[in-house]
Amino acid sequence: MESSTTTSDDEENPNQSVSISYIEIPPSYGRPTLQSVENISLVGLQNISGPFKLADHSTINSYQQSEDKNYEYHNLTSSNFETDHSQATEETFKQLLKSWNLEHLTEFLTSEKINIEILKIIKRRHINMLFKTQKIGDLVVFEQSLAEWRSSLSLFVDEEESESLHERGNQKPLSIASCNSSPTTSKGIESPDPSDVFISLSDIMNENVKSKIITDYYERYSKLQDEHRSMLISMICNYFQENYYHMSLGTSYRLENEILKRFSGEKLEYYRVGRRGKIYAKACNDKRCFRSLLKRTLAPEPDGPDTPKVESTNPRKIQFSPEGDAEESIRSLKYDNLSAMEFDSCWQSCSQYRMKNIQEASSLESIFAKWPEYKYPTGYRLIDKDFAIVFGSRPGILSRWPEQATALKNFLLRGNHLKDKPIREMLQEIGDSDMNKDTTAAKMMWCLHFFLIPTQKAVKKDNTGKKRVVKFTVHSSQQAFLFLAPSVQEMDNHLEFLKSKGENIQPFILGLGDNNFNTISNFYVYLDGVKFIFNSFLRAVDICFKAFHLFNLEYPLACSQFWSFIENHFYDMKSSKNTSSKMFVLSEELRGSSS
Repeated sequence: MESSTTTSDDEENPNQSVSISYIEIPPSYGRPTLQSVENISLVGLQNISGPFKLADHSTINSYQQSEDKNYEYHNLTSSNFETDHSQATEETFKQLLKSWNLEHLTEFLTSEKINIEILKIIKRRHINMLFKTQKIGDLVVFEQSLAEWRSSLSLFVDEEESESLHERGNQKPLSIASCNSSPTTSKGIESPDPSDVFISLSDIMNENVKSKIITDYYERYSKLQDEHRSMLISMICNYFQENYYHMSLGTSYRLENEILKRFSGEKLEYYRVGRRGKIYAKACNDKRCFRSLLKRTLAPEPDGPDTPKVESTNPRKIQFSPEGDAEESIRSLKYDNLSAMEFDSCWQSCSQYRMKNIQEASSLESIFAKWPEYKYPTGYRLIDKDFAIVFGSRPGILSRWPEQATALKNFLLRGNHLKDKPIREMLQEIGDSDMNKDTTAAKMMWCLHFFLIPTQKAVKKDNTGKKRVVKFTVHSSQQAFLFLAPSVQEMDNHLEFLKSKGENIQPFILGLGDNNFNTISNFYVYLDGVKFIFNSFLRAVDICFKAFHLFNLEYPLACSQFWSFIENHFYDMKSSKNTSSKMFVLSEELRGSSS
């Protein structure tokens, strides 16, 4: 701003000069302040150029009198302008809602401080929160009209709005680089589904006081425990449920990625196994899960209730080539009086034919009808041999257990991994000198069920014939894996009880001894009415596991998570679908101790 002086000639006194000092500002909402007026005349004023011009002496006097009120005048002028502008904007907002056939929402939206400017930046999550108490029809119309209006103004359009406009053939939405470019993936995480509402991990954690527990622990120890991961997953799923947001597979992948970035010490295996992760699984629709479970559990059982259930699809992709002279070997096995060496030779000479037959079988009963040798007292040896034919020579629980038993005990006793006091006391009683005992292995696997808690559910019929959902307990998981009986008679009574329930009896282990694992004389593997006897508990576990995979049998639902851990950790097999982050945490701990 500058001060300028203007000089002009007056008719009465040509030599008289007019000096005017003023502030030059662009013409806007206010008016300039006159610093000094000396010897001013109308002639001089006629040549003044600037934001305003005075007409006569009365105007000059009036302006001089109001000089002290310039601040109020400026505010009044600005206030009037803003009021007019606000009224115009409000009227435009009303007309816009009317064109959307939503004029009845004008008062509601105005009370929520919604206006034209807000409509330009409002996000999908804000709309969902805004219309919680409104009719769903109004929400649909509002979303679609807003998307079209934004697109017509070439404003940013949500990805979901873009997809909707594209399907309806409306004006093509504004494309942005983040939508068109391929998103960068990290650690094998796929790109999110574009139809999802964008909710970041920070949004969720900022609204939950429990997040401070997680962040404080991570800042102190640079890692998270299993309870923190469970808390974080529950926090995410509860947020989506409470706000009526849809959790898609893509959204769960994105949130997993954000977890890995925020907590760099975490691994993807803690949150996702296979295609579905823990976040997505927890947020899945309960009704759909129930229907799937109902269809699977109540499927017809043509082979009778005592026949173990065979998986509907064979996970093995091995191609077997049956031997041309297999039938001759089968006849020798059936009718000839063979020595042990001759028997093994004939059994081996038709192995490809037998594996092909087992692969195509629909039930264990049909397998045993074709190959009754499996039901001989030494049939477990044949199971062991054929398992090696199909899956090759691999490490197992017999070789890995001795070197990892101590690490397993220490892991279970650390922190809150076992919350049951009697079980903790049972483990604490195991001394270093007891680690090689067979009963110690049985005791520790019994306790392991309290860490690998069953999460499966089943639909069963009660005594009245009504269907009900049953959630398996730790005790039911233990019983489906190992049943201890003080006498042979009680063992047989338990088997008769299982048969009377009319359900499939999957392979499991029986122990003859007391419930405290002090004295156990023998172990048995029950397989389709046959009981293979063993002196070693680990050998019984080994044969029971191999029977599941050789004959393509399903794990018992009650203890499927336990058997999946045995499969993944001790046998390096990945065929099971029932996996969890607990399994990966435990497996990583044991491998670290043995390395």
